[in-house]
Amino acid sequence: MSAWNINIQPLSRRGHCCSEHSLFDFCLDMDANLVGLCGGGGSCGRCIVQIISGKTSDPTDAEKKALTEKDLQDGYRLACQTYPQSDLIVNIPPESLTAPQRLQVDGIISRVEPDPLVKKYDITVEPPSLYDTRADDARVFDALQQQHGVAAMTTDTLLTRTLPRILRGCQWEIRVFVRNGELIHAASQGTSCLGMAVDLGTTKIAGYLMDLETGAILASEGIMNPQIAYGEDVIARIVRAMDAEEAKRLQAVVIDTLNELAVALCKSAGADKTCIVDLVLVGNTAMHHLLLGLPVDILGKAPHIAAVSQALDFKARELGLALSGGAYIHLPPNIAGFVGGDHVAMLLGIDAGNSDETLLAVDIGTNTEISLITKRRISSVSCASGPAFEGYHIKCGMRAAEGAVETIRIKDNDIRYQTIYNRPPVGICGSGILDGAAELYLNHIIDASGRMNANHPRVSSGSDGLEFMLVREGENNAKKAICITQKDLREIQLAKAAIRTGINALLEKHHLQAEDIDRLFIAGAFGNFIDISSAVTIGMLPDIDRDRFKQVGNAAGSGARQALVSVNRRKAALELVQRIEYVELARSKQFNGNFIKTLKLGAQITVHRLGLA
Repeated sequence: MSAWNINIQPLSRRGHCCSEHSLFDFCLDMDANLVGLCGGGGSCGRCIVQIISGKTSDPTDAEKKALTEKDLQDGYRLACQTYPQSDLIVNIPPESLTAPQRLQVDGIISRVEPDPLVKKYDITVEPPSLYDTRADDARVFDALQQQHGVAAMTTDTLLTRTLPRILRGCQWEIRVFVRNGELIHAASQGTSCLGMAVDLGTTKIAGYLMDLETGAILASEGIMNPQIAYGEDVIARIVRAMDAEEAKRLQAVVIDTLNELAVALCKSAGADKTCIVDLVLVGNTAMHHLLLGLPVDILGKAPHIAAVSQALDFKARELGLALSGGAYIHLPPNIAGFVGGDHVAMLLGIDAGNSDETLLAVDIGTNTEISLITKRRISSVSCASGPAFEGYHIKCGMRAAEGAVETIRIKDNDIRYQTIYNRPPVGICGSGILDGAAELYLNHIIDASGRMNANHPRVSSGSDGLEFMLVREGENNAKKAICITQKDLREIQLAKAAIRTGINALLEKHHLQAEDIDRLFIAGAFGNFIDISSAVTIGMLPDIDRDRFKQVGNAAGSGARQALVSVNRRKAALELVQRIEYVELARSKQFNGNFIKTLKLGAQITVHRLGLA
């Protein structure tokens, strides 16, 4: 097995790679932040690198499909398809590096009376003497009972090793932290009582550091989920995790990132991570299972069963999380294979359990979760809307990073667009492609079937069929032309049809029409930045009064924070789950027919009989 010297530029990363490993795998090992939307499967065509010098394997069919003949002649290759056969110098173009993404951390704000599961108490402990030989833990328990009327019965095993030193170092005046009768932490009086809430998303991770006593948010951070290098969507990661070693790797990179997130939050707040005594983490079922090292193969194939649905509470250190030694982690229950604890947290965040109104909550993503809430019951559905709204499967698509076209307006062939951070246009993100589809439809450049008008002056024939020229090369310093293709529009139609079919299914199950919806919540990073009118125009969302819509940002993060600071809100989440009925769309014989009907563009789409009542 030959090992070759590989030099990665412009990152100045050097290492050894054997002929049996692809350049994509090497870049992963070297933390080179290479885009890998399909997890190295050769299907997305995004992990483009340029071979500056050296010999490699011959181009594969996947590369010949993704790259032009000139690209190949100039040394451009797909990293996942390329294997070294000598020492190499490899250049990664800017578009192949994962750019910092605009991440949604903020969400709906709800006032919750703090009542945390972990509580702190200052006590003065009687020092031992020849006449008082009680053990250290016993005298702490007695002081806690006598001074606060609190009964503690057990001590965290790690704390038993350090408690004697803490007592004597603090001159017998300490602060103790108690959770359900267990002494989990002890420190000097005045030590903060902190908690951490985390929304572990497929794309991003949002973290919040909170004062458990006051409920105040001390710091918040949003970072990319490092698993994205192993696959853009949950299915790609599930497939990768079929291999036991890869599953361990996916788990390890997230745990490392959570530890880094805790450090960053504490640094921002001027706190110590050993003061974090409680953690609430929410995520979809796949993220939940990958974090815990649970089998995910059963999620990846019908009928998509979760390994566990109940809420989990255990020591954070069991996962390798470096917080307070006795800190616990709480994960809310999952609803179904593709509706996880993050959706429960989202429902908690919008206070779905305490409303007399008819609510529709839609969390749009690669997998879109939707719940219809009435006074009597809650029904939830999962829709495989695909990653088009994340920029995947779109010719010029990209994530919501700087330079992404995020809004588009067309009037009388005058095209105006806005890019993220007003940078030169690089590609189109989800909100931009949604706007694009709506504007093309409103201006009769495409019809209700999505077919493009070949006679329009900005429409021409390209490699993927007809395409609409949005940004010409050189325009506003664009390095390449940006277009919307006929194939892109089909991807958007598939995504919006999946979502609308899910909405219609829930309305039908409750014998309701769209007009019966009192409030419609749009959650998630993508949902927070879309133009509601565009979503209604293409028929993705119902055409109801605009003042009924509410974009709530990271509502799952809001729910996680509530569960962190309030025992009652944690109980409320469990009660919500008891009310939820999961609707399996695959059981409907009419699903395919109704899905096809909702592919049509336009605001007026009727509710079809789905046979789900």
